[in-house]
Order: sequence, then C-alpha cells, then structure tokens
Amino acid sequence: MEFRSRVLSVVCGGVVSMSAGNVMAEEGKDWGNFSATTTLASEYVLRGITQSAEEMAIQGSFDWWQDIFYAGVWASTVDFSPTQASIEIDLYAGITPTFGSVNFNFGILYYLYPGAADQPLGVEFDFYEFVATAEHNFGPVTAQAIVYYTPDYFADSDTGFYLEGKLSAPLVENLEVSGSFAKQWIADNVQFGAPDYLTWNIGLSYSWKQFSLDVRYHDTDLSANGCFGSTTDALCGSRVVGSLIASF
Repeated sequence: MEFRSRVLSVVCGGVVSMSAGNVMAEEGKDWGNFSATTTLASEYVLRGITQSAEEMAIQGSFDWWQDIFYAGVWASTVDFSPTQASIEIDLYAGITPTFGSVNFNFGILYYLYPGAADQPLGVEFDFYEFVATAEHNFGPVTAQAIVYYTPDYFADSDTGFYLEGKLSAPLVENLEVSGSFAKQWIADNVQFGAPDYLTWNIGLSYSWKQFSLDVRYHDTDLSANGCFGSTTDALCGSRVVGSLIASF
C-alpha cells in the first residue's frame, strides 16, 4: 500500500494510488503550507513485500511545502523479526517543477529503522534513495513514471534501482481506480535475500471530506523459495490490503 508515494503525491499536488482526497492545509505566506495524515492499515506493503509480517500497521506523516519546495516525515510500524526494528521513519525533501503540461518531482528520501542497529544479522538497514517522477494527464487519466535509485540498498545489498509506472482515473464522484507495475533491481541479490522481481497492484480509493478508504490487491513474481529463504509466499505473495486515512 504505497503510503509513502501517496503522501508525496499530496505534497506535490499529483494524483497516485491511495489518494487521501483533499488535504486541509494550514497556509501562511511566511511559513508555507502544512498538512498531516494518520493511517490505520490492515498491513504495510512496500514494493509488493510485507513490512509488517502480515499484521496491522499504524502510520502517519507531517509535511511542509511552499512554491516548488517540499519536505516531510513519514512513519510506520514494521515487524522485521528477529531484529529489534519495529518502526520505519522516512525523511524526504525535494522540488516539484512543471514544464509545459508535465509535472516533475525530484527528491531524496532517507529510510531509518531505529533499533535495527542492535539486530543480530550485522547489516545496515538504513539507506537513502533519489527519486524522479514525471506526471501527465491524458484526459481523465493521470499517468506517472517514477524512478528510484540508491547506491546502497536495504541490508547492505549494494546498488538498487526501482522503475514504476502508475495510472489513475476517477470512476464516479469521490471514487478512483489506480494501479501500478514496477520492477526492482538489486545488485547483491544474495545479501538482500531475493532476486530482482516484478510487482504490481490495483485498487479503489473512496474519499469523503478528510477521510479516504483504500482497498488494494498486491502481488509479485517472487516464488516462495526466492522470498528471503521462506518456504511459503507469506512475505512476497498476493494479498488484499485495506487502509483508512485521515488528512488534516
């Protein structure tokens, strides 16, 4: 349930999966604009892989933006047993210029996993990524192309590259359908625990006032044996995720 992408889309003014509807922002000429979200999700899924061991997740964000500049923080509960990591905190900042009819986002994200430093595996979970997004409207359909790059991906797995395409469109008032298709490349697959893989999702989002309800199907092409040494597809298999989001 790519909440991070949804939060960034609210800040940047775009429309992506899991849109939270209209954000009630505090506006001020000197201080810029502020918004916040809180989310209760049946599960936290990032790039097709569960981050909460198929358990419920609580998430939230706080964002600032002015003109083309933005910055914010996003957090979620996670479950990376047997490590001590129980929360993910993402810091991000960037710019959102527009050229012609195309909206761009160029930013950097830093992923923090407090408590992971004490985990027994002896690898670094924290990492940063650069992101570039191009968005264009084709009538009622919004299309996005997104690229993420990091020189050192999660768990010291070396270079990571993630390419994603997204489409979204309104169906009726307050109801939107959206989906994405992406591929994750990882330089050191053995260290990461899984091969390069494809992932996709499709779902419906309904917004009412400052609330949004999203129901989304996620899947990957990872086999059970290729999913972090598991004997089942519990971490990387197909799943339906529901989330309730409040925006302030």
